[in-house]
Amino acid sequence: MSTLKLADVVPTTQGPEVTGLSLDSFRMQMRRDPNAPKPFKIGFQNFYVRAELVRWAKGRKAASIARCTK
Repeated sequence: MSTLKLADVVPTTQGPEVTGLSLDSFRMQMRRDPNAPKPFKIGFQNFYVRAELVRWAKGRKAASIARCTK
């Protein structure tokens, strides 16, 4: 794994903005989904890799659309 830059990571507080979910929905989905990206800790703050969050959000949206169009 290559070294991450600050632009590549997102603090937990900005996770909902990246995924397009509300804060409560983001927290619930992250706890509920076993395939959700796992945070890592730097000091006292949890961070997510931005690319993993975006990929996860796109997959959830595509699955939701597929369920609705059946």
